[in-house]
Amino acid sequence: MLLKSLEIYGFKSFADRTKIQFDKGITGIVGPNGSGKSNILDAIKWVLGEQSAKSLRGDKMEDIIFAGTQDRNSLGFAEVSLTLDNSNAKLPLEFTEVTVTRRLYRSGESEYYINRNQCRLKDISELFMDTGVGKEGYSIIGQGKIDQILSSNADDRRGVLEEAAGIVKYKTRREEAQRKLARTQENLTRVEDILYEISNQIGPLKLESEKAKKFLGFNEKLKFYELNKFVENYNRFSEKIERDRGQVELLKEEIARQKKSLAHNEQRRDELKVDIVHIDEQIEAYNVKNHEIEYAIKTLYGDIEINNEKINQANRTNNELRDDIQNQYDEIDNKSADIEGLKGQLVAMENDRAVLLSREDEYSKELEDIEEMLIHYRVEVSHHRQNFDSIREQLSKDRENIAHVEAKISGFDARLSQLVEALSDKKKRLEQLKADRLEHNSHIDELKKKLSSLNAEKHRAGGELEGLRKKVGYLDEKIVELSKLLDNKKVKYTLLDDMDKNYDGYYRSVKAILTGINRGAFKDVNVCGVIAELMDVPKGLERAMEVALGSSMQFIVTNTEEDAKVMIEYLKKYNYGRATFLPLTSIKGRGLSKREQQALNMDGCVGIASQLIDYDEKYSDIFKYLLGRILIVKTMDEAIDIARYFSYRFKIVTLDGDVINAGGSMTGGSSSNRGTNLLSRRREVEDLALEIKKLESKLVKLREEQAKLNDKLVVNTGKVNDIESQITKSNMEVAVYIEKAQSLDNNIEALNLELTDNNKEKSDIEKRRRELAIQHTSLLEGLDILKGRIGEADKQMEGWELEEQNLLKEKEEVNRKLTDVKVKLASIHQDMISKRENKEFLLKQIDRHRESIHSKEKRIENNKALVFELEEKNSADRVEIEGLKGDIESVKANLEKFLEQKTQLEGNMEELYVDYKRLEEEISILVEKRHDLDIRISRTEVEMDNIQDNMWDDYNISYNGALEYYDETLSHRHIENQIKDLKGKIQSLGEVNVNAIEQYKKLAERHNFLNGQKKDLELAMCDLQKVIEDITTTMERQFAKELKIINIYFNEVFSQLFGGGTARLILGEGDSVLECDIEIEAQPPGKRLQNISLLSGGEKALTAISLLFAILRRKPCPFCVLDEIDAALDEGNLNNFCNFINEFTDNTQFVIITHRKPTMEVSDVLYGITMEEKGVSRIVSVRFEDMAS
Repeated sequence: MLLKSLEIYGFKSFADRTKIQFDKGITGIVGPNGSGKSNILDAIKWVLGEQSAKSLRGDKMEDIIFAGTQDRNSLGFAEVSLTLDNSNAKLPLEFTEVTVTRRLYRSGESEYYINRNQCRLKDISELFMDTGVGKEGYSIIGQGKIDQILSSNADDRRGVLEEAAGIVKYKTRREEAQRKLARTQENLTRVEDILYEISNQIGPLKLESEKAKKFLGFNEKLKFYELNKFVENYNRFSEKIERDRGQVELLKEEIARQKKSLAHNEQRRDELKVDIVHIDEQIEAYNVKNHEIEYAIKTLYGDIEINNEKINQANRTNNELRDDIQNQYDEIDNKSADIEGLKGQLVAMENDRAVLLSREDEYSKELEDIEEMLIHYRVEVSHHRQNFDSIREQLSKDRENIAHVEAKISGFDARLSQLVEALSDKKKRLEQLKADRLEHNSHIDELKKKLSSLNAEKHRAGGELEGLRKKVGYLDEKIVELSKLLDNKKVKYTLLDDMDKNYDGYYRSVKAILTGINRGAFKDVNVCGVIAELMDVPKGLERAMEVALGSSMQFIVTNTEEDAKVMIEYLKKYNYGRATFLPLTSIKGRGLSKREQQALNMDGCVGIASQLIDYDEKYSDIFKYLLGRILIVKTMDEAIDIARYFSYRFKIVTLDGDVINAGGSMTGGSSSNRGTNLLSRRREVEDLALEIKKLESKLVKLREEQAKLNDKLVVNTGKVNDIESQITKSNMEVAVYIEKAQSLDNNIEALNLELTDNNKEKSDIEKRRRELAIQHTSLLEGLDILKGRIGEADKQMEGWELEEQNLLKEKEEVNRKLTDVKVKLASIHQDMISKRENKEFLLKQIDRHRESIHSKEKRIENNKALVFELEEKNSADRVEIEGLKGDIESVKANLEKFLEQKTQLEGNMEELYVDYKRLEEEISILVEKRHDLDIRISRTEVEMDNIQDNMWDDYNISYNGALEYYDETLSHRHIENQIKDLKGKIQSLGEVNVNAIEQYKKLAERHNFLNGQKKDLELAMCDLQKVIEDITTTMERQFAKELKIINIYFNEVFSQLFGGGTARLILGEGDSVLECDIEIEAQPPGKRLQNISLLSGGEKALTAISLLFAILRRKPCPFCVLDEIDAALDEGNLNNFCNFINEFTDNTQFVIITHRKPTMEVSDVLYGITMEEKGVSRIVSVRFEDMAS
């Protein structure tokens, strides 16, 4: 089984459909960080069933769908397809090529496919189980898988080893069995709790059931007498209501006559009100006009007073403005004198500033000359000081070098004598080791031949065993599924059969007759049965027949009228109610006329109801009587057409149960299913019996087949276990010899390396000793020359330093003079700025005074104009006031005239109002009398409604229904006495649960059923516990055996990758190998044995890689995907790693994601991942074979 291709669309950064082809050997995937290399590994993990978004480097699973970029929209789904070559039938499918596809939509829906056929995630997981491939397998090795091995969490490390040991399928089955056991335990506990509760309820419920039966007997008699009382009271109330309604009609006529007079009075009063309103409007108009004139006069007087005040204020303001103008002229003269004084002071300051600027230039030039001389001296001093320091430093170094050389020469002499002695001993040891190695090689070759034969036999037997296990597993699931289905069918059959036997769904009276017949209560009476039991209804017509027959489905058919009479007397005797009987001797069939039969040819007609069902011929008249004039049609529209055509002469029923009755009334809507259950119950019971028989037969065959397969499974398992035992023994022997041979090889290689190193070291030491002797002589001669140069440099440095001190003193004096001049210049400059600012400020104040004077003169002219205008307006207002005083007199005269007219109309209104009140009082008396009668009628009707409601609530019966129970011969006193007596008996029973009869029956049935369920669950628990124990034993045996073999390979691989050393897996303390911790100890070459956590980062990574490759060696997987597991390796270990991978390429196909050059060099094909478009990954490929050609 090999990887053929990977197709990605919409997964993470792969926005476009991308297909990667894989060949045998090593495929390398390279690219810069962030280009999307690791997304290829994530895609493979995801398509193989990974469910953790965190494992795919996301927060939620929707994060794997391409989210879009600045230039691209996001996609709606992600899809990955992985195609594998299955020509070796490694996967249990009859295909040479298998394609697994997974698709995830942004809505969260997932789809899984195997070869384009939709499947479940479970199917994909089971397909790859124990192949090393899958989301939990060791075929995908990334940094996360390395972290699992390095993790301090033993569960992470154990998961990898369990997959390698091939116990995952057992673990899965055990977990499933444990879940079943837990569910069975929960069900058993629940059943026991229910049984305990039922046991506490069943005794009291039986007593309540017996009490309820007595109660129902008393209650039936009470119903008879209370219905008689109800009819008697109802008739009395009806007569009383008729009398009161006659008196109400007389009062209605008198009230109508009085109301007519009252309406005439109201009309006359309304006319007077209109006249009064008209006069009020005239009065109001004149009042408004009078108020308006008075308000106008008052307003004009106010305006005159305001204008006078304004004139006085304007005159006062003008006087104040003239005083302000004179003051501002005086202020302008004062400020002009101040400005002239400031101009003289500024001229004197300018002269002083020119003298100081001349001195500043002179001192600055002198300072620059001194600075240049100082720089020259400092450069010379610095140069000489550097030379002096250099000579001293060289002198110190030479002395140190001489001492160092002398020490090295002594060390080389001692080491040379040691090497000569060691070389002689190691040559002797090397000869002995080579002889031992040849002897071990012959033993290993013999054992490997034996192992090859055993493995081939095991592979064949293991394939047969796996096929048998799958068949057994399939049969187990099928048997459980059929058992559940059979149990459900049996429960339903029992329930329906009990309902049929107990006549559930029948009226109480019919049920009593049928039960009596079964008990043999009727001797010499011929009862044929109820209508529902005497016919068979074809499928699809149940609803129509139920509606067509209605309550007649429960009519009882007897042979003769005498038989029916006996039944009726029985019902009366025990107060079981009423029932309808159809004697065969008196009932005659009926049907449609010839003309009416033409309806059978019309659209939608199914047929005559009596002809659509099956029944015994002797009941022909009965069914023609009930159904002979009923037509069954498909829809209501077709029913209406037929009914209209035949003038509604017969009943029509649709398949949905809607009805057009003879005469034209229509009935339809929803209805209960009780009738349909009566018609179909027998058929359903028969169908269930046949299904149960077929299921039981099928279950027996499956169990026989399961027993045969289990026998084969036991034989084959024993055979495989024997072979595995021999393989384990041989592997252990091979491992011992290989370990010894490896140890010898390591020792030979180590000795050869040591001899080579020692010889090389001896030559190097002799050569370097000669070089050091020459160097020692040269250093002593140079030391004397340096001592002479130091004396001369000291004398020159003293002269230069003295000259530099003199120049610094001269520079300090010039700086002091220059600073004094600059201080004086700054002070003069600041005074000049201050005086110029003061001058500008005075000029601005003079301008503001002149602007203020101009503004105030303009305001004086404006005030004079205002005074003239106000005096003119006052004169005009006084003329207008005189005219308004004359208009007021005319308005007052008109007001007096309209007030007299209003007084006369109000007197007429008062007379009409008195007459209106009299009529109202008379009508009120009549209405009150009528109201009293209405109340009395309503009360009587309420009493009638109450007694009807009581009858309906108590007995679900109306007045017409109660008439059937009415006995005119009974006296009122007798009825009351009987009711009182029966109520006393019922009250003496206390609280009664009428449902207790049915509840007790159902509870007893349930108690028996649950006891059976309890026994079944206890047996199931025993079976499950045995299965779990068997699986656990198998897992422990296989895990211990595989761990030993992996341990041997681990040590071998570790030694190869590290170039020596040892490593092992250690089981910690625990009751079972399946639960104890698994630690890793490693001893790289030249170090002591220690836990993996104490190794360096690179050593840890290489140790983890060693374990993973040991697993691959023990249980090779068809392909392996490695994600940058070489990142932590140095160059030496990386080369070992690359060489080691090449050894596996015959059996395993590798896909390596890497940044390292040596890993790229061993790849047969390189795929480069680029991100030319930001956020979108693309692939380019290079095949080294093509490049070489």
